[in-house]
Amino acid sequence: MLLGLAAIFLNWSVRIPWAWYHSAQAIRKNEEYDGDTLLMESEDDNALSFSTATLEEVPEEEIAGQTTTKTPTQTTANKPIRRLPAHEAATNELYTHEVLALLSCFLFPVFGAYLLHTIRSQLTRPSEGLVSNYNLTIFLLASELRPMAHLVKLIQSRTLHLQRVVNSNPYDSIKGKGLGEGGDLVRRLEDLEARASIAETPANSDPTLSGKQSSVLTTEVGAAKYREMRLRGETAFPAPKVLPDAIDIKIQSRDAGRDIPCRLMYPKARTTAEERKKCWGVIIHFHGGGWVLGDEKSQDPLLSFYANAADAAVISVGYRLAPEDPFPRGPEDCYDAAYHLLTTHPTFNLSGLLLHFGSYDLCNRFPSCINFSRPLVLNRDIISHFVNAFVPNMTPEQRIHPSVSPYYENFEKYRGRLPPALFTCGTEDPLLDDSVVMATKWLMAGGYAILKIYPGAPHAFIGFSDMLDEAGQALDDTKTFIREQSEKP
Repeated sequence: MLLGLAAIFLNWSVRIPWAWYHSAQAIRKNEEYDGDTLLMESEDDNALSFSTATLEEVPEEEIAGQTTTKTPTQTTANKPIRRLPAHEAATNELYTHEVLALLSCFLFPVFGAYLLHTIRSQLTRPSEGLVSNYNLTIFLLASELRPMAHLVKLIQSRTLHLQRVVNSNPYDSIKGKGLGEGGDLVRRLEDLEARASIAETPANSDPTLSGKQSSVLTTEVGAAKYREMRLRGETAFPAPKVLPDAIDIKIQSRDAGRDIPCRLMYPKARTTAEERKKCWGVIIHFHGGGWVLGDEKSQDPLLSFYANAADAAVISVGYRLAPEDPFPRGPEDCYDAAYHLLTTHPTFNLSGLLLHFGSYDLCNRFPSCINFSRPLVLNRDIISHFVNAFVPNMTPEQRIHPSVSPYYENFEKYRGRLPPALFTCGTEDPLLDDSVVMATKWLMAGGYAILKIYPGAPHAFIGFSDMLDEAGQALDDTKTFIREQSEKP
């Protein structure tokens, strides 16, 4: 009788854990949602609703009398999935059940064999021989064979997955996690670039652009009007976020009767005038935009990041822009702001340079620009337009002057005097080679340089910190560099 009950228990110890494991796994897989469906919560009495509508289904601007629309099949592919909290919690609990069930496949037979070993002394002589150590060992080996083979298979599958990840080429596409979250922006930019190439502007008419347009269209509406559109959020990029903590100031320029508008940002922790005097130092910021776009108020969040990361005051210079004010007026404003800072604080030393995706050759083009064909934020046509606006009527010989193209500077004369520099750029940026080559020249001249390349990141990617993981990584690297330099004596 006792031996029969033990046999039933042994059978259960082998069979029931496997049934539990397969049940948990099957139910958990059924709980996974179809990637074509977006599940959303509703505050209405109808508790749940399904929607496949996405940003692409919103009607776009009309081009040449036609309106382009996309079908749900086109728009639902590769969309992120949102789940209700209850379903998310249930799925996580099923994962736990699955793991526990797999563990029980190993432990239950051991427990059953130990139980038989314990009660063996209570059995009669013939029955006692059936549960000898030899037979129990055979039972354990047979019962553990199946879960062990399954565990090995799981490990092999995981190993193959990791090998595919390691061997994958991050440069083949931008479908990785970082740019996947910014896919809507990328598709919009590509679509707008295609439209710009086919759109025709009537002669002698004032071209107007509706909605969100790429910076390539500055050639159609003019730089001044495009800047206004950008401030109102009518371009491919959202309107700049203006922070109330920033202070508008003016710095005197070299031109009599003219001041340079600037933006001053202090660390959030320093709220009083006395506390602000104790800041570690000053970061002077020259905004991006190809010397054509942007202003001192267009990057308040970045200024705040710099201020908090360095415990420093940050000054953004509103230099004059081309084509209204071509070279050298914009750089002169930058020089004047830096000169004012050094003359009013003569004890300041230059601790380092933050050089994000810069352009260092305005005459020739590096291979990364020549071979770049993706219409992401910046391309060859936009670069040529900005360069021609900034240095109009300049000969190639004039454009290779170091004051225009720093790449042609002889760094040897600065050996031992170059400040530490951080160069950052993404692989989906036509200016990638600019950063790589300039960082190399910096090192060749004995300077301290760090070059950070972010696979899949486009030009100006640090401005998309809410969409791109690469932007967050770059900001973390920037913070580390700032703190390393601020800690030096």
